Amino acid sequence: MNQLSREAVTNAFSKKQQKDLKIPDLDAIDWKNIDYLGWIHRSGHLGYIVYEFDGKLIGIRLNVEKTLNDNKYKICSLCLTQHLGNGTSLFTSPNPVRKNEVTGDYLCANLNCGLYLRGIEKSEAIQLREDITREQKIERYLKNLRRFIIRSIT
Repeated sequence: MNQLSREAVTNAFSKKQQKDLKIPDLDAIDWKNIDYLGWIHRSGHLGYIVYEFDGKLIGIRLNVEKTLNDNKYKICSLCLTQHLGNGTSLFTSPNPVRKNEVTGDYLCANLNCGLYLRGIEKSEAIQLREDITREQKIERYLKNLRRFIIRSIT
């Protein structure tokens, strides 16, 4: 992902969502190893994703649902990294088109999917063995990410 300015990140969100937006330090981000900008609000109850979708930056505000720290294995639906306990969280957002619907999925709790796939961050859980390359895993993850974004905005 190309480095984003504070203004670009802010403008990716609706005017209403911009009021509560607490943007992380963009200079501290390793832009070459991420495929979307994702962060958790310091309160822990909101997550944010900024993704370039068909040439336009899309900002999605997600509610972080409380999950039990039950030491069971859970898998991120985007990158398929397996985590223990609270390493994944249920992220939900109201559908902007169908007002009575909510979109949600279990994602890496810190929204660092790309870093797990590239081996920069490690999960505490033992990972499932797959006979595909890292590049193929990243390709699959990008398809899952795009599918998640489409479900969240349409």
